[in-house]
Amino acid sequence: MKRIDENGNKISALGDLYKALIGKNPNFGRLGQILRVSFKGDAGYMAKCLWQAPANRPAGDLLSYVQAMATKERKVAPKERKSGYTGMDND
Repeated sequence: MKRIDENGNKISALGDLYKALIGKNPNFGRLGQILRVSFKGDAGYMAKCLWQAPANRPAGDLLSYVQAMATKERKVAPKERKSGYTGMDND
């Protein structure tokens, strides 16, 4: 993960991770689009999702699964903010 944050070409580093996990090259255009749109450019978080996904996903496209993970995360976050929980103890 550290290499991805330090690397100037995040898409290439994510592609290397994808290839290590799946054994074939990803569609780099789609990888970049998912990074930009679904992960808002957070390559470290996307790398974490890519790393964790193969153990949990059903058979199918890894990038679609990771994209859905990011979309689900965005939908859950606003509900947590509305609940009034700030993540801090008010002791």
